[in-house]
Amino acid sequence: LYTVNFTEEGTLVVDGKTLGHGKSFEIYSGVHVIEFHWDRNKKLLWFMKISSNRYLSPSDRVGTVIVLLNNYMIDGRTYVGPSVVSLTSGRHMLYSNGVYFPFDIDGGEVKVIPDGKAVFILSDPPGIKMAVKTKDGIKEVVTPEILKVSGKVSILPLSSCKIKRVYSLDIIHEDYGVVFVKSSCPGGKGE
Repeated sequence: LYTVNFTEEGTLVVDGKTLGHGKSFEIYSGVHVIEFHWDRNKKLLWFMKISSNRYLSPSDRVGTVIVLLNNYMIDGRTYVGPSVVSLTSGRHMLYSNGVYFPFDIDGGEVKVIPDGKAVFILSDPPGIKMAVKTKDGIKEVVTPEILKVSGKVSILPLSSCKIKRVYSLDIIHEDYGVVFVKSSCPGGKGE
């Protein structure tokens, strides 16, 4: 367990549980799904690895960001969302409806998935081998993973452990979804 303090004004949700804001709380080490709501219909969703006592805020380096806004700008570039975006490392500025929201991010090129369907797959624990079945066939992935898909999507375990629950964290848009897989696996890769 690590003590984490959320300092921004807004509502913090970790792994689907509302924790509030401006308070300390304990969280186990590992990858967690973080949601931050700072106004009506305005929120960010990301995953983060917690491995020490720390302050937690939307300015953390968070990797891939799923922006649950219909229209917004990042660094002056307009996006029509909701969108899954990966940005080059550094400081960025999100703007929507008169609100500027600075954040840092590590790694990758800008990637928006506006065409077709996109599924963002997370697991507890992370690093679980999964198969994603669509009308185009079956693809093996190791979570977390972002996939372009078409048609109906099925998530299948490829490990010896049991899948306790598969559920959607958020219905972002008819073409976008976030799936969280909770399993009995004691560890990640290789299970």
